[in-house]
Amino acid sequence: MSERMSTERLFEVGFQILSVLIVPVLLWVNSLSVRLALNDQTVSDHSEEIREFKKKAVQVELNTQALANIKEDIRSVRVTMEEIRKILEKRP
Repeated sequence: MSERMSTERLFEVGFQILSVLIVPVLLWVNSLSVRLALNDQTVSDHSEEIREFKKKAVQVELNTQALANIKEDIRSVRVTMEEIRKILEKRP
């Protein structure tokens, strides 16, 4: 009978230990859940920022090409004006 009592007592003590540990474990799990949700939000925010930066990079590339075209147009106008100046200088 004492063996049965010690087994019951062992189960009772084990249950009490588990009961005491359940609150810290639940708090820890909740903390991990909150941290995971915050990380997900951060990833989402960063993804949106990356999309915006990619759009801006495309716009910068388009602006670079436009500036290169303008530079070429200015060079062409300069050459044409130089030719016109030379023609005007040769006129009597």
